[in-house]
Amino acid sequence: MTQFDLTMHAMKTAAQMGSINRFCVTILTINRIEELFPEVSSLLEEFNISGGYHFTLADTKISKCIGDREISKNTLLKTRSMSSDLNKITKENGILIITQSKFTLVANIDGLAEHDIDLLIDNLAIFCDVVQNWAMRMEEIMTHRVVTDQQKIKTIGNLEKFKECLECSSFQLQECNEQLNVDVISRLAMLFPVLGLDANQENRILELFEKCTDEFGEFVSKQVIFNGEITELLMKASRQLEPEDGVTNARH
Repeated sequence: MTQFDLTMHAMKTAAQMGSINRFCVTILTINRIEELFPEVSSLLEEFNISGGYHFTLADTKISKCIGDREISKNTLLKTRSMSSDLNKITKENGILIITQSKFTLVANIDGLAEHDIDLLIDNLAIFCDVVQNWAMRMEEIMTHRVVTDQQKIKTIGNLEKFKECLECSSFQLQECNEQLNVDVISRLAMLFPVLGLDANQENRILELFEKCTDEFGEFVSKQVIFNGEITELLMKASRQLEPEDGVTNARH
């Protein structure tokens, strides 16, 4: 290589590393698949890459062609089987394949000088690692979110059961209070004739009974109101616990 070639090579190396660094900074702020692909395509365009890539995240599997010398999707799919081992770099018939578990890049390197290919491999390997780590981080977040949502759903179910118990308790208290009044009045009506009480004594007993029933009725009313307030709080808690939308998956 001439001095000019060495200088151009150094400039190209610096430019590609600068692109990788900017991509690393940008991808830290991305948490949705649809935001990732424009950044991936933009960087590969800066590298003047033609080919395509495979991307897998949870149940989402995507294959895309890129560049002005696109590889057909059929060829792109076939190239994956050429390099089935993970974390592997393969060069075959003018095709570079960098394979990760979540991201596989296929690049057309036909006609490139060997030193340009070596530089490209070094920088694209870093790029693929970054995308791979992003995908793994997203899967951890999604898994955590699924577990958290399941816990929320279970908690909502428990709150709903508790709410139903409170509503049932309120109904039973009111029913019990009404039935108790009816039962006591019926018993007194049966007992008064055989007790030999005068009118004043009977009236005194009825006054004491009415006082007791009023106090118990007031207690029942307060308890029913309290149960209603707790029910409202449980409903608000349930609404706040409803699972949010997870990481948006683009499906192709």
